[in-house]
Amino acid sequence: LEEELGIEIFVRHGKRIRRVTEPGQQVLGAIDVILREVANLRRIGDEFSKQDSGTLSIATTHTQARYVLPALYAAMGETPPRAPERIALAAEVEVRAALAFYMPVKIMIDDWGRPWAEPRTTNGSGDYAALTGTDGVVELPPGPHTHPKGFVARLHRW
Repeated sequence: LEEELGIEIFVRHGKRIRRVTEPGQQVLGAIDVILREVANLRRIGDEFSKQDSGTLSIATTHTQARYVLPALYAAMGETPPRAPERIALAAEVEVRAALAFYMPVKIMIDDWGRPWAEPRTTNGSGDYAALTGTDGVVELPPGPHTHPKGFVARLHRW
């Protein structure tokens, strides 16, 4: 590189490099810029080569999710993905059992159009009356844990 540029980049003593010259400092700065640009080019290539993969999150109302989105998939000749639906808790929930806990929830939509799982209390296992008016259950990991508002859990709709 020194021969090609016609400058001395390093001060040498025999085969050992002692220090970088002043022009060498500028050359090393330019090399850093070039390496960053090469990394940017790789990132751009990765983004374009992976355009058909990734996650698409759609915020919608319950009615649109249930009736409009399946119709759109059908119009495109595709089937909707069967990925588990995830939803954030609207309130803190404490799980004491050392087993997975399925908690009944009512889905509510906030002012920003975001769905939230509003916990519904029950009187224990077999309290089917408490399920009236709920939209499904969220699956919470085994306890003991306190899950804060906003904790994202798997939703199983009725």
